[in-house]
Amino acid sequence: MDELNERLTVQCKKAFFDLLKEDLDQDPPKTERIQVLLQEIVDGLCKFVPSKKEIHKKIKQDILCDEISPDTMSQIIMNLINWIEKFQSIYDDRITNEWRSRFKQATDYSQFIIDFLQEYY
Repeated sequence: MDELNERLTVQCKKAFFDLLKEDLDQDPPKTERIQVLLQEIVDGLCKFVPSKKEIHKKIKQDILCDEISPDTMSQIIMNLINWIEKFQSIYDDRITNEWRSRFKQATDYSQFIIDFLQEYY
């Protein structure tokens, strides 16, 4: 039963991220799903410092935006990585350094954000 649950979970995640990729590849991109995910990540980051409302405000300013486009995608990704680094242990620096390096080499921001979010979750 555990194996079946795990396979179902993997397939559901794959289907979700495939839909997300389809959304972002449209012209213009559909961004409703990615905005929901970004809000979940922001909420998670804010939980690290529950009583620091000024930090919450800064996280939201850095990551959330009204329009997600190729122009804003790179800034969103870099800010996500920067904020994750602020709350991670030193041991995890290699992971965020790898994300940053892969991002700098990326030519397809839509695919990068999909891969990034899959790893993050």
